[in-house]
Amino acid sequence: MKRILFLLSIFYSGLISQGYKNYPFDWTDHFGVITQNGSVMWNEDWMSGVLFFDGTFTHYPKRFGSVISYDIAKAQPGYFFKAENALDSSYVDSRIKYTQGDYFLDMLALTTNFSDGKRLIKWTGFKKTYGGPYGQYILGTVKPIQQAYFLKYQTGQINVAIGHFITSSGIPDTSTNGSMSDRILNASIQVHGSAGNWDWQLHGSQFNQKYKIQHSSWGMSRSNYLTRTRIQGKLIRNNSGDTRVYTGFEGNIQGLSNSSRFRSRDWGIVFAGIAWQDFTLAGGAVAISNGMAPFFQTKYQKQYAKGGMVIEVNNKPKPVHMLFWSAVEDSLAFENWQSLSFNTWKSIFQLTFHGKIFLTCVQEINQYQINSELDRSISKAEPNIRGGEIGIMWSGFRNWVFSGSFRHIIEPSIITDGIGDWLDFRIAGKEKIFKRNMNVSFTVGLTGWLNRDSTISFDPFVGIPLKVNDSVYTLGDRWILQAEVAAKVASLKVTWRMNNVFRALQPILGIVPEEESWISTNYLMHDEQRQLGRLMEIVIDWYFLD
Repeated sequence: MKRILFLLSIFYSGLISQGYKNYPFDWTDHFGVITQNGSVMWNEDWMSGVLFFDGTFTHYPKRFGSVISYDIAKAQPGYFFKAENALDSSYVDSRIKYTQGDYFLDMLALTTNFSDGKRLIKWTGFKKTYGGPYGQYILGTVKPIQQAYFLKYQTGQINVAIGHFITSSGIPDTSTNGSMSDRILNASIQVHGSAGNWDWQLHGSQFNQKYKIQHSSWGMSRSNYLTRTRIQGKLIRNNSGDTRVYTGFEGNIQGLSNSSRFRSRDWGIVFAGIAWQDFTLAGGAVAISNGMAPFFQTKYQKQYAKGGMVIEVNNKPKPVHMLFWSAVEDSLAFENWQSLSFNTWKSIFQLTFHGKIFLTCVQEINQYQINSELDRSISKAEPNIRGGEIGIMWSGFRNWVFSGSFRHIIEPSIITDGIGDWLDFRIAGKEKIFKRNMNVSFTVGLTGWLNRDSTISFDPFVGIPLKVNDSVYTLGDRWILQAEVAAKVASLKVTWRMNNVFRALQPILGIVPEEESWISTNYLMHDEQRQLGRLMEIVIDWYFLD
């Protein structure tokens, strides 16, 4: 058991090293942002397995269900998805996950995997209906606000995926309810092979999106059509010892059109690198229009039996957000992101410690202002992030795990989530009852959002950081208590979950003041007193094998 808990600790440290934190605008994860090292993820291409997503409007992977958001990674030059070895044996497994909860919450996820030992076929379907505590997500009648369909085919040398994602929901607005309509059809293929000491990899993707927002804060109510073609190749030479050298390229074509105008651009990347034992160094150039910018990626990763460290230094130019870009302003075609991070972890007996220091600086970002109250602009001097994170996990009592982490950002800027101090404490345990035939588990988590900057927010519809020039809007410190209890018999698991326990208990026990039991995370979602309340869920998770 101790060995299992140790592996869990290492897995936990791996999550911390990625630095992803979820900052939801509603408890169902329909709107929100994720942050990495304090920086909100926006205008960032990402991948779910082998499937590619253009990040212009699609910045929140959790909206599409747990299967898509489970193994997300930012799309980096030279990054290729490494498929798990699932072709060793023949099997058929299926999973049904059904959720019901407050405010018309109704979610269904279906997953089926088929393997004959040579190929794997995976199909996933996801449906979510949610009205919201104020009915803000309802469009006329209660119907699905999110649908996702995903198909994957994998062999030893090829990995193909296709996805179809449909969003049709209301969105809160100041007077009448707004609406969101989003349709995505994307497909990706990745192939690889080898010849002697040479390995090669190719990845190609096509992303198509029809996106329409009707909201008083946004002046483009017409439909926008976004297309993106991306192809990437890599050639690796395996030398003696632990040394590998590689070179590669990436090509992109992107277009955005509506009834009034059309804009398109293409850019390319060439890179080369060397990997020697625990050290990786890569560099290259990014070219768009008539501009060119260098980039480099440096990483040192050392892992041993009960600890390790990761040091990364990156200089990453990327094209500005498509809505900011103008073909006549080639000098402003890039955002230049520079980052430094140091992450370490150590396990001693049943204790695991982790720590991280990170620094991010952004240069050459355009100005873009919508109206007098909302400023979607980022000054060249402001977007810096300096901070760190520490944490501890203890697994020394029965099958219980105690963990806590603390993240601090010095002077949050507009590209952060606006939270100065993020604290998280969790207790998770598991017991066997009824002659050890039933596994009962529980999780209690307490999260603190402290020293928040009320002027920092995020456009959840278009995906751009913004500043709020509204003196009425304030974001106070908040503590959020979440709890769940689950019972599992054989392959059937039933879970009861409560989000924001303080709000659920406040009318009964008055544990916290009335105004502090409500949570605000976003200006456009929670103005007009539409804060987050509670959300109770009951989840049925049933797994079938063969």
